[in-house]
Amino acid sequence: MPIPDFQYLMLPMLQLAADGAEHRVSAVIEALAQQFQLSEAEGGQSDRALLQFGHRNDQRPDLLQCKQTLATLDPGGVPLRSATVAGNRADDPRSVPTWQDLVALRGHANFLLVADCKAAALTTRATLAAGDGR
Repeated sequence: MPIPDFQYLMLPMLQLAADGAEHRVSAVIEALAQQFQLSEAEGGQSDRALLQFGHRNDQRPDLLQCKQTLATLDPGGVPLRSATVAGNRADDPRSVPTWQDLVALRGHANFLLVADCKAAALTTRATLAAGDGR
């Protein structure tokens, strides 16, 4: 089974947390991996796992993390693309694949990509400009 994206992963995670008790990250990962029938690599037991130790903003290197990408269509906020990626990867390389997927989905590049400062990397801006993006 492919690794579930945000929409499929969040509800089971919230259901696990609904009892109000503290849960170890490893126990949550194991429970979700069993529920979604993930392999050891997909479930967090290898260096290819989705949840990885990385550089966190809150200075907690002891916690596993993943990153979520969400692209929406405004003004309604309709989700167009969602992806969950390993937490030990940089953010800036995620903008180009997201933009490319949106171009393929819409059939053209005539839309405005709004992203955080990591999308301002020179290679990202050059790729979008070369593809008539804005």
